[in-house]
Amino acid sequence: MALKRIQDLAAATLPLDGTELLEFEQAGVSVQATAQDIADLAAAGAGDVVGPAGSIDNTLPRYDSTTGKLLQGSGVAVSDTDQISGYRVNINKQTGTSYTLVEADRGKVVELNNGSAIALTADPTLDADFACTIVQMGAGVVTVASSGGGAVINRQSQFDTAGQHAVCGIYCTANVGGSAAQFVFYGDTA
Repeated sequence: MALKRIQDLAAATLPLDGTELLEFEQAGVSVQATAQDIADLAAAGAGDVVGPAGSIDNTLPRYDSTTGKLLQGSGVAVSDTDQISGYRVNINKQTGTSYTLVEADRGKVVELNNGSAIALTADPTLDADFACTIVQMGAGVVTVASSGGGAVINRQSQFDTAGQHAVCGIYCTANVGGSAAQFVFYGDTA
């Protein structure tokens, strides 16, 4: 018998003060508990997260506000075959002539837009699974390097974007000791 049903029966049939021993059968096993034990279990399992009255199949919920207690629907869906759809890319727009990639750029598109050459530094302390997309939006060619103990590699030893609207990526394959990241630079390179 479900916990909620036991509480309803107890409340409807007897005025209980919480100390009475109730007997019931759960999954074929005889169980004894006080009315207070049952009330405590119900309160502990009830939780306080509140969400919409309905949902759309396969969509992910997301928090609404910062209380950690309110959920809302989202447009992001995960199909029954684990395909993700409905998400929007997060873009970091930079207009200077230099920029250093940071942890907050993980998974983002970093747009670099300037008429002059742009120096892009891959921080050697980034984690071994860091990756982002780089787009040269303006006329200024983007040159990628790392500082300190980091290294940038490319199959053709190309470390510049190929021109305006070139799309490239950078992926950190390893980081020895947390300060010697190895980055692969790939895509529309020159």
